[in-house]
Amino acid sequence: MKKILLIIGLISLGIIYKVNFTNSSSKEKSKIRIAIFSWSNSKGYIENIQSFKGSLEKYGLVNNKNIIFKEYLSNTSRKKQNELAIEARSWKPNLIYSLTTPGTLIVKEHFKSIPIVFSIVTYPVEAKIIHSLKNSTNNLVGTRNYVSAETQIKLLLKIKPKTKLVGFVRRDIESNSNIQFKDFKKNLLKRGIEIFDIKAKNLNSLKYQLSNISKKMDVLYSACDTLLQSGGEELVIEHSLSNNILPFSCNKRGVRDGSLFGIVVDLSTIGSLSGEKAAKIILEKLTPSELVSESTSKVNIILNFRTLKKLKLTISNEVLSNVSEVIY
Repeated sequence: MKKILLIIGLISLGIIYKVNFTNSSSKEKSKIRIAIFSWSNSKGYIENIQSFKGSLEKYGLVNNKNIIFKEYLSNTSRKKQNELAIEARSWKPNLIYSLTTPGTLIVKEHFKSIPIVFSIVTYPVEAKIIHSLKNSTNNLVGTRNYVSAETQIKLLLKIKPKTKLVGFVRRDIESNSNIQFKDFKKNLLKRGIEIFDIKAKNLNSLKYQLSNISKKMDVLYSACDTLLQSGGEELVIEHSLSNNILPFSCNKRGVRDGSLFGIVVDLSTIGSLSGEKAAKIILEKLTPSELVSESTSKVNIILNFRTLKKLKLTISNEVLSNVSEVIY
């Protein structure tokens, strides 16, 4: 009799476990699944993703309540990004959030119909991620961290008017910085300023390139690409300050770390904008091509006072009046 009761008890527990597991699985399936491809764990990228999630929450889309996130980190490896995209397909996400140009180009190839919202993509049209900012004509829409080369160069010349040679530091074969390099080259040459291309595949390659520069640079510019945003800019700053070269940047973190100045787009702000687009896709059933890809109209001039003193430079009151933040 005891054996019979024990068997009945075990069967009951099994049924309860199965019911609970089934209910839990069913609840998870009913939530909107968002796959996040962060490309790198840089601080700016992390802040961007936090703002993206925060924006969704403002629209009532709350993690583990009616949506669920799954994050994929490739650490800037194209091979790993491809593998993660294949892995993500089996999870069957309802929406993709992708950071950076190289990361988004890879994700785009794996998800042809699922909505993809991107961010931290400087040239989405030129990189062939979308057809135009007003109408992507595909399943992508997003935000970009764009400040024109002309705007950045004008500020540079107010700070260092006798600039003759600018070293442009970038990742080799990254479409984003290739486009940016051409934009800078055109705008510098029309002002009679020479540009020197310093391109590297990884951090070790960049360190070697910097230590073997044959020309005397007035300025070293860190491009808006993933190599510089993932440790490369620290090498540029170290080399610049050791050789009395003015370092300037398009990344806020770069100025915090020692670049003299930068006209930057706040990555948190565009993360929030991307979250708004994702919310409209989810809640209003809009397609990405019905939304506009954009950047924030607000840009910030960040100045590093320690670097200013080290390089023994002076800044005009006109420039100082437009500075948004000073790093001491």
